[in-house]
Formats: sequence, structure tokens, C-alpha cells
Amino acid sequence: MKYLIFGANGQLGQVLCRQLQSVADVCGLHSAQFNIVDNAKVFQAAQTFMPDVIINAAAYTAVDKAECERDLCFQVNISGAENIAKAAQQVGAKIIHFSSDYVFDGRQREPYTETSPTAPLNVYGQSKLLSEQAVSQACSRHFIVRTSWLFGATGHNFVKSILRHAQQTSTLRVVTDQIGSPTWVNDLANIVIALANSNENAVDYGIYHFSGSPAMSWYDFAQTIINEATSLKWLPEKPKILPILSADYPSAAVRPAYSVLANHKIQAALKHTPCDWRKGLREMLRENIK
Repeated sequence: MKYLIFGANGQLGQVLCRQLQSVADVCGLHSAQFNIVDNAKVFQAAQTFMPDVIINAAAYTAVDKAECERDLCFQVNISGAENIAKAAQQVGAKIIHFSSDYVFDGRQREPYTETSPTAPLNVYGQSKLLSEQAVSQACSRHFIVRTSWLFGATGHNFVKSILRHAQQTSTLRVVTDQIGSPTWVNDLANIVIALANSNENAVDYGIYHFSGSPAMSWYDFAQTIINEATSLKWLPEKPKILPILSADYPSAAVRPAYSVLANHKIQAALKHTPCDWRKGLREMLRENIK
């Protein structure tokens, strides 16, 4: 099996490359060196390598900056994704593309399914929703995976941000009125590989949700991170965490108050249950300690 991975330097891309390199032929392209908005370059990469599976792990993910960088966000997340999907269609490859819980408005109070109405509240969410449409129209053999609150040992994420601030200050302020599902990047990578290797007669193409369990607020997530880091002696002292409301933490982008994703469809298709993300958190912290 041959994999062409765009965004190989991101937190998901790095894990995918590491897990696949011993069992498959992998070509990883770094976002800093390869602009997916350049249609000709994308097609050339696909035609040169002729992959069985193309994974688009490249994306514009700066949610707040996207509010003032709409054009750049749309170019990368929509035009770039469309270029990759068209290239996949041309070379006969499957494409696996990633979307976000931010395609929803957060007004629901039960986990969102793949058929729940979408209504993004911010530019980033709009770009991911439009990217879904672009990919599904450009490539017939597509898997679109919506995920949420991704974290791992590499790249930028909430866990690393909390740990960094905890080393710099004795008090943290974290919002308690936004509920979602943290997702360990290694768990998501396992699902991606399972989708890539799935039988077309058994697993339908389309949109799937995959996120970790259990769901909780950013505040509870931060509490869990600090407790685990303290127990592993990752932090010399345990900082105080103050719960605040979103209104008390002004940000450029409005975020959904509730964006928990239902995993039933992917569990039924692949017989894979998301792991307890707290296990992933412990492994991540141990990996960083070494």
C-alpha cells in the first residue's frame, strides 16, 4: 500500500508517518515546504508517487486568527483540500480528509451525528464545512473524518498549552461552559489506517465522526491534565485552576458551547471503540518526560 500524506509535519501527520513507515510505502510532504494551494504541484506529487491512499492532514487551524485571515483560511482549507481530492480522483486513490466539530453551532445537548444539521459559528468552521463539500464532490472514493480537541506529543494543542502556562504561572483561568471530546492523536491515526485498509464492499465512503471519550469542558480537561502531570512529577507544583465563562475570556472567534460527536457510525463500520483519552494523555506525558 502506498500513502501520500500532505501535512506530514503536523501532529497527526507525524504520527501517521511513524506508524505507517514500517508497513507501507509512505511519502510525507511537509506543509512548510509544500503549498497545497498550488494545484499543479499537488497533481505532480500525486502523479509522480501514484499512491493508493492520499491523506490530507494539512490545514489552517488558527481558529481566532481565521476571523481576520479569512482568505488564507479558505484557500488552504477549501481550495487546498479540493486540489488534493481532484488529484486523488485522477490517480484513482482513496482520500482521507479531516473536518471539525466546529461545523456545528453547539445548540444541541446530545452528541452530534453525521446527519445532524450543520451551522458553523466562525470562519474556521465555515471553511471546514465547505472543505467537506469540495472533497466529496471532487473525489468519489472519499472518507471525511470529523474530529475534535486533538492532542498529542507533537505540534500545538491544548494539553501542551496548559502545561506551558502551568510552568509559568500559579493560577490558570479556563472556560467551563464549552463542552467537547478530547481526542488522542494516536487513536485517530489508528482509525485513519483502518479506514484506508477497509474493504469498499463493507465500509461506505462518506462522512464519519471520531473523537475520544469521555466528553467534558475545557476546565475539566485542564484539571485532568494538571492532575496527571502532577502525579507523574511533570510539574513541580500544582497551579490553581479557576473556572470562567466564555464571556469572561474574549476571543475573536465564537465557539460552540457543546460540540460532542457521536461515534456510533464508525464503531459499527470498523468495530473500533475510541479509547479513553486519559490513557493517551498519560502516554503523551510519559513520552515527553523521556
